[in-house]
Amino acid sequence: MNANNLNTLKALKEAMSYNLEIYFKINGKQYMILPDPKTGILEDGWLLVCENSLLKKGATFDIFNYKINGRLLKDIWSEVKDVEM
Repeated sequence: MNANNLNTLKALKEAMSYNLEIYFKINGKQYMILPDPKTGILEDGWLLVCENSLLKKGATFDIFNYKINGRLLKDIWSEVKDVEM
C-alpha cells in the first residue's frame, strides 16, 4: 500500500485494516494513528496522537469522528498533508 494513495477515507480505513501506523499533518501539526498495543481487535484498538499527546483512544469510528480544529477528521481527511505509513 502506498501512502500517496491515502487521500480518501476508504483508503485510510483499508490501511488501518493492515494494522499500519499512519502519520500526517494538519495545519503544520504532526498527527499519528497507531494501533493500540493493549488490544488485539483492530477495529476497536486505535490511538490518535498529536505531537506526543494522546487525543483519542477507541474504534475506527471514534478516530474518524474526532474533531480537529472544530471539524471531524473524516470531513477534513482530503486536506491532510505529508501522509506516511
